[in-house]
Amino acid sequence: MSDSTTRTLDEFVTAIGAGLDELGIPGPRPDRRTVRYYATAGLVDRPRLAGREARYDEHQLWQVLALKRLQAEGVRLGAIADRLAGRDTAALTALARGDGIPAAGPPVATDPHPGPDGTSQLPAAVTQVRIPLAPGVALVVDRDGTTDPINPTEAAALTRAAAPLLTLLTSLGLRKDPR
Repeated sequence: MSDSTTRTLDEFVTAIGAGLDELGIPGPRPDRRTVRYYATAGLVDRPRLAGREARYDEHQLWQVLALKRLQAEGVRLGAIADRLAGRDTAALTALARGDGIPAAGPPVATDPHPGPDGTSQLPAAVTQVRIPLAPGVALVVDRDGTTDPINPTEAAALTRAAAPLLTLLTSLGLRKDPR
């Protein structure tokens, strides 16, 4: 899956199947019609045209593989579009491989309880990092004595570890079912 050439639609569908097998992503394999639907729906970048022939590249392959990983995890297509939007090939590759990407973007330092003037009420040595786990759900971590951000690998591990909590929140009616 490191080939940088473009592919015809048939070659692209074959590459998707091979990628899904290589990554161990379960579920139905997209056919020609499904791939065209993904492009029309904006889930995958539209192909380039070479004459009258559609050509798909490596970025589009990783878009489909990431989409299929999220589908296999039970995420609906509407939510998948938001998670994939604007991601570069490296981020799509990480997501497709199961390394994960936080649902609503990268972790950000924040103070959930600012003072009346909007300034932080945290002691100077404490930084809070907000890690989005799913739409509407975030983990806030106090980072005592360090300004080092949580890296994407750590954030992905926390997101995976939170899966049972997200299931519990859904079963208790505290979170909408993502399906």
